[in-house]
Amino acid sequence: MSTARSVEPPAPAPQFERNASGLTFGASGLGASPSDDPDLVLIVATNGRTGYAYTRELDGPRPTTPQEAAKLPRSRTVPVYLSDGQTKIGDFVVGSPDQHIEVGP
Repeated sequence: MSTARSVEPPAPAPQFERNASGLTFGASGLGASPSDDPDLVLIVATNGRTGYAYTRELDGPRPTTPQEAAKLPRSRTVPVYLSDGQTKIGDFVVGSPDQHIEVGP
């Protein structure tokens, strides 16, 4: 008797639009892992405008020790841009319960 299971192939990485600089932009959470996120993530700024923040800025520093982690601020501000990644339209406060990142379906 066979105990073989069918395994579904992994979902393909999402296809995002690219701006003139070649950076990808779109909603977060569409891929199988965070590494599938675009360069610029769809986000709502503190002023209510919808724009994009750099994924690397949202991720922030990665502490390597508990001591380093304890020194990090509870919240920090990152700029929000148009999809060009250059025109600043607002700010986003990482760690604020009043802010949110747009997540795909």
